[in-house]
Amino acid sequence: MLTAMNAGRAVVETLIALLVVARIGRFVVDDLLTQGFRTWVARRFGRGLLYGGLTCRWCVAVWAAIGVVSVWYLISDVPHVWDRWYVDVPALVLALSYGEALIRRLEPEG
Repeated sequence: MLTAMNAGRAVVETLIALLVVARIGRFVVDDLLTQGFRTWVARRFGRGLLYGGLTCRWCVAVWAAIGVVSVWYLISDVPHVWDRWYVDVPALVLALSYGEALIRRLEPEG
């Protein structure tokens, strides 16, 4: 049963999950700490599918959201939307990866 308290907690958990996905995307794709790894991948494997996956924020956001939602689904005791993992997890993954794209539009170019 979704109560007002659970609903508020679900909103907070969703926002935290969204910010985690956005931070992972920025870290993997844009951060100086991972630039060496991206360069190594480009030299070792070329600028193909693997390198493209490491430089595409949308791609990284989808993979990050899969991990975040899977862990969140298992540890949270807040009632889930449809109470079916095979519906909830893909829906939340797509929603969080899209939310990451919206957050990216708010960031300054650089």
